[in-house]
Amino acid sequence: MRSLRFAHANNLAIVSVLLLAICGCKSVGILQPIEITFSHTGASATTIGDVHAASGQKIDVYVTNTNTKCYAFNGKAVVAKQPTANLRQEFLFTETVGPFEAEMRDDPFEITIEARSINSDPACKPGGERIEGGTPGPWKIRVLREGWDIAFAGAYTADTATNPVYGLVAGQKQVDPSPAPKTSGFFIKRFREQEDAYRLGAAAMVHVFHTSPSTFAWHDIAWVPVSFGLGVGEASQVRYFLGTGIRFGPKFFLTAGPVIGSVKTLPAGLVADNADDPAGFTTNANALGSMGSRTRTGFFVGVSYTFAGVGPSSFTGPFTQVHPSGGAGAPTATLNIDVSQKLAQKVMKYRLVVTNTSQTAIPDAALVHKVYDATGVTSQTTCTAEGGGTCPQRSFTGDLNVKFDLKPSAKYTFEVTTTFVNDNPPAQNLTATVLSAQDKLADAKITVPQ
Repeated sequence: MRSLRFAHANNLAIVSVLLLAICGCKSVGILQPIEITFSHTGASATTIGDVHAASGQKIDVYVTNTNTKCYAFNGKAVVAKQPTANLRQEFLFTETVGPFEAEMRDDPFEITIEARSINSDPACKPGGERIEGGTPGPWKIRVLREGWDIAFAGAYTADTATNPVYGLVAGQKQVDPSPAPKTSGFFIKRFREQEDAYRLGAAAMVHVFHTSPSTFAWHDIAWVPVSFGLGVGEASQVRYFLGTGIRFGPKFFLTAGPVIGSVKTLPAGLVADNADDPAGFTTNANALGSMGSRTRTGFFVGVSYTFAGVGPSSFTGPFTQVHPSGGAGAPTATLNIDVSQKLAQKVMKYRLVVTNTSQTAIPDAALVHKVYDATGVTSQTTCTAEGGGTCPQRSFTGDLNVKFDLKPSAKYTFEVTTTFVNDNPPAQNLTATVLSAQDKLADAKITVPQ
């Protein structure tokens, strides 16, 4: 029995060494940002698989094949990754915006990237989708915390802790001293050739693994250091599984290791395969009718699959939004449009008034507005600021895409002066929008001219 236990221990050690060699485990170095790229022309799927990030690791999302003159996004767009010096036409869709930055803390969350049309020019129509409220919907990325996690799985197992097979063989034995006749009865024999080599069963498994694709992993195969399982067999015999294994993809596991469970044994006072021992012979034909049990160790191999998603983090929804659009402490702003001068002598003036109505500063706020568009029509805009705000510049020509810091209680007034070529131009419905680095804060509409 001692040699059998040593053999099981050696088997487990060999399996662990092989798994370490297969995984090619890598050490964790400096956290590099995770970069994800979507194409605005529709070449990328709406959703991607789960992204695992370590605590403090940044996730940068880029959108390619877009045009910032036609679209704005609900993220912070910084310097374009690709040069745009070769743009010879106004609406070529070759720009890349990003990154839209997020950072992993502790809880899982979801990143949503959505385009907003800011230009009604017909040339903008061919190049974009993912428009707010349109089809297909926005891009979504689920980000899970990188680290140690567990998965609950159902498993099929095969182990060597099998039941022995005993039987009674009729015969005679000299029980009383000669010249007394021999006593008729039964010799107890173990029939090893009739025993199962492996015992098949089912178990509930818990796997402990690391979610990082670069830690204890090789491509899509990862080492699972510890797995524990509980199985119930015939006659409610409980088996305990403790092993190590590998994970293929997110849900399939192959596990091996020792198993401990109950097996049948002879009733007390009986032995097998020993005719010289008085306990190896019995006159009771029902001596084996009530078998005993004992604990035995063995070796198992199991395959398991998790149906409910990997780890308890799959049950912690709903996910926290990276860019919350409301709630306590969320920035809010208003946008009001009023006419300061109705059309007179081919000139109309109106004001766009942006106010921060919260106690939260809104850095990198933006006012996006496409002015009246017709041949020969010109629009000039002046900016004034109150409440600690500062205009990025005093005057603008044409469409507005102005970025500024919107401090608490700050107020910006943009007065647009539009000069027409005749006294009765056709009316156009115009829209102005205030954006933060994360979301749309306010919008308003005006009909020009009035």
